[in-house]
Amino acid sequence: LNVATHEQNLKPNQIFADDVGKYISDKLDQLTQQLLAVELDMTHKAAKRMKEKLAQTKAVSAFRYDIREIQSRLFDEIGDAYLLALSPAEKERYESKSAFGVRVETKFASAAFEIDEASKCMGLGRYTAAVFHLMRTTEIGLSAVRKCLGIPPPSKTAERNWGAILRAIKDAMDEKSKKPSAIPWNVPGDKEFFDGAYASLDAVRNAWRNTTMHVEIKYTEEEADRVFRAVHGFMDKLSERMDEQGQPLA
Repeated sequence: LNVATHEQNLKPNQIFADDVGKYISDKLDQLTQQLLAVELDMTHKAAKRMKEKLAQTKAVSAFRYDIREIQSRLFDEIGDAYLLALSPAEKERYESKSAFGVRVETKFASAAFEIDEASKCMGLGRYTAAVFHLMRTTEIGLSAVRKCLGIPPPSKTAERNWGAILRAIKDAMDEKSKKPSAIPWNVPGDKEFFDGAYASLDAVRNAWRNTTMHVEIKYTEEEADRVFRAVHGFMDKLSERMDEQGQPLA
């Protein structure tokens, strides 16, 4: 609080003007919210007590102890806390909302958590963890492509891996393109779209998905950033055509 800086210049019998009282009250509101967020409970109680007293009196002398108490508790509790500092770029990634865009997180709502976690991990420098969440995001896209092509969900454990699902997707695509008994594509341009989606998924599987599952693999910032941009581009393109239920069907 700025009041603490000037405390020595305040006269004991001085009364806060109404606008100063409101200013201090607003600052205490901000302080208590911030203290709750970082779990500095004892300092929060002291700040809350001062806010309650401010509603009863505006005599400066009534708050000398409260100001010192808040400062003392804050210093003690911060001394026991472990704080991490982020650069502006890291902070932007950590606090990013809808990192893949609103359309992706609207159409693929179940991917929002994974995308948010991937972005936070990038901000915290946990690059291998970021790639892990990005692969989970891509898996949601893979499921949407399967649904869009009318492929039933895998019933056996062996059919649930990416390789098996991609083979089923390729078979369904070939069936639609086979002559003369081809099943027509419902949406113009779908053949080209699914050719691209299949190629992207197969590339992700070979380049990152399989390797991410091995504990000896670790990702650098540059590698994780490359995966982040690739998955972002894939999910964005997918969201132009379908939602996570695969609608509209191909």
